[in-house]
Amino acid sequence: MTPTDQFQTLQPRPIPNGSAWAALVSAGIGALGFGILTDLSECSARAAKLLLWYRPAGSLSGVAAGAILFWIAAWAVLQMMWKNRRLEHQRTLLAVIIALSLAALVSTFPPFYELLGG
Repeated sequence: MTPTDQFQTLQPRPIPNGSAWAALVSAGIGALGFGILTDLSECSARAAKLLLWYRPAGSLSGVAAGAILFWIAAWAVLQMMWKNRRLEHQRTLLAVIIALSLAALVSTFPPFYELLGG
């Protein structure tokens, strides 16, 4: 076996991409968390009172902080699950991220949460 034969039989190792996808999917989850908490604070006086963490900012302080907590928790869990993996279903993951982002965008519009009773 010649040295060139040895190099021809080596297969390149796939580069893990799980950490990048964990960051992207968790951003979508955090955005959706922001939308859900916005809807809750607008539709329920009790939820708005619970989300009042800093009086000058109103319930937006709790909504923003809660969304950040959703994002960090999702990122931590997904990072632990995917950090050394090569995820192959990239189109599916991209579709999930787009769906989460669109749901977050729609849920923060006043006509949407007025439909829910806000």
